[in-house]
Amino acid sequence: MLRFKHRLPLLLLGFGAAAAWAVTPEIDPERFLADVKFLASKNLKGRATGSPELEKAAGYIAAQFRGAGLKPIDGKSYFQAFTVTTNARIGPANQFESATGNEASVLKVGEQFIPFNFSSSGKLTGPVVFAGYGITAPEYGYDDFAGIDAKDKIVLILRH
Repeated sequence: MLRFKHRLPLLLLGFGAAAAWAVTPEIDPERFLADVKFLASKNLKGRATGSPELEKAAGYIAAQFRGAGLKPIDGKSYFQAFTVTTNARIGPANQFESATGNEASVLKVGEQFIPFNFSSSGKLTGPVVFAGYGITAPEYGYDDFAGIDAKDKIVLILRH
């Protein structure tokens, strides 16, 4: 397991501070769209934790803060260091077994079952519910959890 320290701009604090101190904020829709297009571009490859693309996005956002005249919260940096596990490996004992009634099946690791690389170790038993991609987007009238009782259950979601 590898651990990395990453830098990430204090986005919410920066935006909150800008909103609190701005008298009449002016938002240029074209500039806003340009920022979104850059941060969501294929060149940044989704900005995965631990990736050079995330660092590039963080640097871009920090430069935008600096250019807008925002001051870092601590007076030194727009970045906040934190530790995150990004490269956990599947061990020989990893397995996912499901049972319905008297019928049990074991999913093939790496093909039918892939734990996130930031998953923790442990043994877990309990009822499982399926929640699609795990998306809740009320602004679009969409909720993968609608009609699902996830309380005290393992929620299985699709990735990608």
